[in-house]
Amino acid sequence: MVERKLSADGTPLFLPFRTDIQIYNNKTAEDYGVSSPSDLNELFAKEGIYGSGPLGWLNNDEGNNNLYDMMVDSNATAMIDREALKNSTCLWIAIWGYVGFNQQPQTDDEIDFIRQCYSSGVEGLSFYEGTAYRGMGVSQEWLFQQLFGQEGAEDDEYFKGYRADKRQPEDLKMGIKDYLNFYRLMKGQKVITPQTNTGYWTHYPRGEDRVESWSRSEKVAVEYARTGAFLQTSEAKPGNYLSIVMVADAADNEGVFLNFDIFYESTIASAEKRNQEVPAFAKRSNGIKIKKAIIPYNQVKKIFKDMATGRHGEKLATAVKSGQMKPMKFENKQNQKLLKEGRYSELYEIEQDWEIIF
Repeated sequence: MVERKLSADGTPLFLPFRTDIQIYNNKTAEDYGVSSPSDLNELFAKEGIYGSGPLGWLNNDEGNNNLYDMMVDSNATAMIDREALKNSTCLWIAIWGYVGFNQQPQTDDEIDFIRQCYSSGVEGLSFYEGTAYRGMGVSQEWLFQQLFGQEGAEDDEYFKGYRADKRQPEDLKMGIKDYLNFYRLMKGQKVITPQTNTGYWTHYPRGEDRVESWSRSEKVAVEYARTGAFLQTSEAKPGNYLSIVMVADAADNEGVFLNFDIFYESTIASAEKRNQEVPAFAKRSNGIKIKKAIIPYNQVKKIFKDMATGRHGEKLATAVKSGQMKPMKFENKQNQKLLKEGRYSELYEIEQDWEIIF
């Protein structure tokens, strides 16, 4: 697939969805009902093209011919290379299908297609190099399963489908010291690091998913983390949820995070620029290597007073006032003292008495 032509002299990548080139004219509006890249985007959505996936588009001769004819009838006549148009549109469907319409890739072959396109050397396509952040509102069961490697995640209906960790106790993703630190001494922003030889633990997207939204901005991720916990607590199911931000290095995840610069600079995807997204496209068997997790306690705590006023909705205000949602409570001072002094053996004998909440 890497041999496929994605662009050609005078044929810009993602041409039909570019906003830096005047393409459409009266003829395209009259004959095809398309007068802008946004119109074409809506047409693709209406026809279910994003849902059929990128490889479906490669085999969609009628769709490809219609798009080519539309481009020929537009002001882009001199720019058109049929093969480049077909393949770059296929790549657009693969990526924007997820980012714009939450359509997951259906197979690992689609992941291979995207990676090979991004490795082709075509100008504008590159993998993200740097640190990526994902903010989530997660349950106790999810934390046990994803960070500590313990059983129990399958008991949470909302998160059912996450890959179960079959490793033995001696292979747990985090050590007991971090396990205790996580629920005790919560003050300020808490950082959790994996106690593994590799220096990371592996996160698997939920169920059949192969793509997740990540950002190059920790601030953006924190906003999603606290929003996710609020929505799940007030709208999904009763229970306690915690805001968490997972942190990953692109260097540990070769060919996973996509650089979105070309999307933000020259296509209709620019409307999403604030998210600074670097989406992760990973095969289900591989997952994503996480180097640490952040509990953004200070940022979350600051907004509770504001939420109690009802400005963010009565459901959230009720949840805060009733105590269903509140900043995390601390354990008693004696237990904190034991932890500070490293007297872990004594802590092990104490019945777990924390409240696992926001």
